[in-house]
Amino acid sequence: MCDLPRSLHQLDASVQRRILEKAPPLQGTPWDALLAASAEHFAERHGHARQPWMNEPERFLDTPWVPIEQGHDSRWEAALYCPGAFTRHGTPIHPSDLDSRGGDDPWKPDCCEATTFREDSDIFTS
Repeated sequence: MCDLPRSLHQLDASVQRRILEKAPPLQGTPWDALLAASAEHFAERHGHARQPWMNEPERFLDTPWVPIEQGHDSRWEAALYCPGAFTRHGTPIHPSDLDSRGGDDPWKPDCCEATTFREDSDIFTS
């Protein structure tokens, strides 16, 4: 999954569209939701339309599933900065997990810089 954005990013836009149009087969696992979220996020980032298969009910989770184990400090950042497609599908991830090895530009929320707050920061004191 970590290689998906990088692999798609290297393709021509018309090839990207053709790949995104074809629904991957359902496996009956949380990975169905994660794949839909990844494809939806990629489509949004690169100006492609959201495909109907990305809205199929089987590609959403009722109970959120965190596919990548996150440390204590990263969990709240994942909840706060998780891209909308992943939140929507019930697969919250930390933005740095999208493609940490290169390829697509790192994702960050619009009009906001991801900041890590430490417990000893002024924000936790009154």
